[in-house]
Amino acid sequence: MKAFEDYIITQYCCIANECGRTYTTKLNLKRHILVSHVKTERFKCDQCQKCFASKQNLIEHKYLHSGEKPYTCGICQEFFRHISSLSLHYKRHLYEQNELKGISSKFQDKSTQTFEN
Repeated sequence: MKAFEDYIITQYCCIANECGRTYTTKLNLKRHILVSHVKTERFKCDQCQKCFASKQNLIEHKYLHSGEKPYTCGICQEFFRHISSLSLHYKRHLYEQNELKGISSKFQDKSTQTFEN
């Protein structure tokens, strides 16, 4: 039998601006505070002087200036500036595939059950 202490998960809570986000490690809480709540000029755009807390955010911001869209959908070849936009886009493809499978399964009879989309 596990001890009661084995079921306790230590959480570190962000209290900045009533944020309330929680993390299981001090490192993740510190990273969150630096990125979300501390104003920093650590990563500054040389074209518009806008500042970012992370290098990746600055890199993706610079794509606005260059017009570059380096992330490509492997399904439909659509291009995106942000990896997060590509991720959302992939979820739409997955949803559409599931919808198609759901619709096709409604119309299958025993003679077509081995048919795959």
